[in-house]
Amino acid sequence: MPESMAGRQDFADRMTGEVQRILSDPALERAPTQRRLLSFLAEQTLSNPGSLTQFSIAVDGLGRPEDYDLTSDSYPRVQMSRLRRNLLSYYSRNAPGDGHCVYIRPGEYRLRLAPPETAYPELFKQARPILSAESKQIAAEASRKEPRKKWAGLENSQMVAVLAAIALFLSILALAINEYQSRALVKPAVGLDISVSDGFAKHTGWHDFAPDVMREAENYVSKSFIASYSKDAVDVPQPDYVIAMNFGLNLSDAPDLKLTMRNRDGRMIYSSTIRANPPAKEFFIDEVNANLTYLLSPTGALAHDRIADQQFSPETDYRCFLMIEIGRSEGTSVRDLVEKCLDRFEDSEYRPYWYARKALSQYARGLRRGVPIEKNTPAWISLQEAMQLDRYNAFANYLAAKVEAARGNCERADIFADRVLQRSTSYPALLGATLTEAAACGGGGRTRTEWASQIRSLARANPDPDPLLKMHLMLATLAIGDTGTAKQIADSLPIEDAKGNMAIISRSVSRALHDQPYFQQNRQRIDREIAIFIWNGAGRKLILDELGKAPSTEVALYPMLSAGMDISTSSPARSQR
Repeated sequence: MPESMAGRQDFADRMTGEVQRILSDPALERAPTQRRLLSFLAEQTLSNPGSLTQFSIAVDGLGRPEDYDLTSDSYPRVQMSRLRRNLLSYYSRNAPGDGHCVYIRPGEYRLRLAPPETAYPELFKQARPILSAESKQIAAEASRKEPRKKWAGLENSQMVAVLAAIALFLSILALAINEYQSRALVKPAVGLDISVSDGFAKHTGWHDFAPDVMREAENYVSKSFIASYSKDAVDVPQPDYVIAMNFGLNLSDAPDLKLTMRNRDGRMIYSSTIRANPPAKEFFIDEVNANLTYLLSPTGALAHDRIADQQFSPETDYRCFLMIEIGRSEGTSVRDLVEKCLDRFEDSEYRPYWYARKALSQYARGLRRGVPIEKNTPAWISLQEAMQLDRYNAFANYLAAKVEAARGNCERADIFADRVLQRSTSYPALLGATLTEAAACGGGGRTRTEWASQIRSLARANPDPDPLLKMHLMLATLAIGDTGTAKQIADSLPIEDAKGNMAIISRSVSRALHDQPYFQQNRQRIDREIAIFIWNGAGRKLILDELGKAPSTEVALYPMLSAGMDISTSSPARSQR
């Protein structure tokens, strides 16, 4: 197949369809200049057979004036470079719609279509399987052996006996499988019950709000690691949990959201009230999303409720996954449990997560022994196992981002981090860890303000974070220079006491935030402690430099209260633990 599909009659339809898919990506929806540029290039590619110039792109595509001087302004080149990175980022997170990617050759400005391995070889190189010496020897010996004739020499009566034995075995196996499937626990179904009153829309001016909220909530449930989405909250049989979101007016006629989650028996698992301030719609949406994140996290309200369920089968890969994530969030070693889950559930959808956890543990053990982060290690092989099973897996991409950042390859790290941020909306600790790594390594094109907003929203929605999230939130807020919020997070009480290295780091960072002499005397030790979790040296320097500053005026953890944003949360699931 030629590199470009421009000669095919259906090129225009394919190009138009693929560009529309890219334009609908949330990352580009927040970048109007990039959307305009991509649309302009698509239009010119299809309608103008001549070559595109930088001047045409600047004036016709980007709205620069006719007297624009290319020699004194690099704006179009910067935007083209950014568009190439955005296309690379898009395909690192999404498969092409019909098997062909939109790309732009270096030195050109026209859009082209090509298979993924041609358009973006850095993303789609085929990984060769890694065979041990023993495996190679076995394969070589097998290739030299003569094939056995399995049925040679059997009489008819013997053949009948063999077939009868096979039939009996298959019958027993089928019964065993049916019995196991009847006991096995699958992901709980979660339904949504969303209502937006006329009064809410009138007071806020947010018309057509309901479809956007429904779409966003569906996205959160669908991407959850621990739940499946039930499209109708009144399905028969009913879903295991229902998240109700009632956008209305409170007793004071002020607009707010009442968000609850109940199980099938009607028992309240979680309750939250978020007050809406019309001029602060984006902050309001951030708070809604952050609450959904807590509900659907592998260490959040739903997960803890499932673990507490006395009827929860101990024989499933789902329970294995939850026990690993909750144990890790509390600072408990899960290395042996990961190995047991990998050995026991050979066909589980969670195997990419477990391989990534195994690789993380292997890298961490090496760091404690002074071994640098490298790719020719057992840890890297475990990570490749995870990526081969699911190249978009959030855990595996988080670890890949950490490895690349530690090795100083920030552009590559940004690609992996972007995948994580798109796919870990329901896992606060993973979000916090990735935000810390990405912000320290350049941030994938996001501004400091954007990182700060996302991190603070995560902190506001988790006023009593688990130990792992608390530690990452402290480090993330320090990485973006927000010492005030870091102090308030440090002063919050976690649900459970931290254990192991997490406890040591949390105590050291918390004390350093309030005790400058202590920090100055122990800076090198704290650096070594943080290095267990933050492998990027530049990231650690940001955190240590912020800790080294004189105590500053605290930034409110709830900065929107003065603007009318109010959050009150109660969670029986939290208070019972």
